[in-house]
Amino acid sequence: MCIAGYIYTVSNNNTEEVLKSLESLYIEGNMEGAIELSMQEKDQFSSGHLYYNLGTIYAKQGDYAQGRYYMEKAFQEGFDLPKVSHNLDAIKNNLNVQELGVSGGVFGSTFSYLLKVPPAYYTGLTLTLLIFIVLLFRGKFIKNLYMAVILLLLSLGPFSFSKFYLKKMDFGIALEEIKIYEGPSSIYSSIGALAPGQKIIVGEKDRDWVFIKYPESFRGWIAKEKLGMF
Repeated sequence: MCIAGYIYTVSNNNTEEVLKSLESLYIEGNMEGAIELSMQEKDQFSSGHLYYNLGTIYAKQGDYAQGRYYMEKAFQEGFDLPKVSHNLDAIKNNLNVQELGVSGGVFGSTFSYLLKVPPAYYTGLTLTLLIFIVLLFRGKFIKNLYMAVILLLLSLGPFSFSKFYLKKMDFGIALEEIKIYEGPSSIYSSIGALAPGQKIIVGEKDRDWVFIKYPESFRGWIAKEKLGMF
């Protein structure tokens, strides 16, 4: 496996010394030291930058479940998406996990695809559509005002989908193997297990337990103590 590049760096006087130390630890293979320093100096970085660095370090250490957890969080933040997407693919190649939409037929596959689109892209798509429709109306390619209004409302679809649907979802990554139970307690029968690195969408919550909504093939209850939620 190849994780793209080294720790992501930026040119910033306030963080330059920390970044040099981190990169030295990374190159030397001292991943524990790099993780410790990253957490000690986390205020020096944006959240996306911190998650990317931690995801890269954990993956290099061989802890692909933790690596995926932090890299998924960097993806949600919209941080350096080409590098994050490359690293996520490399990490998932080392995990025996199921994609979120695999068990749901055409709807599931479409849903899985939409989840791979960075949240920031939905806002950008909406702005592009709005500008395009306004230009068409001003150029009199759209002569009916009511049609222009309808198109403008439809163009808000991507943003609305992201803002009012995707952002309300709770995701989780199994940080180690987690047993699945029929109910929110270990007194219920165990019906399976999540492999380390498996991504889920969380549904109902009951104290320290959460219900797996997707993938459907894993539906059941798990203890959230071993789940990295975001």
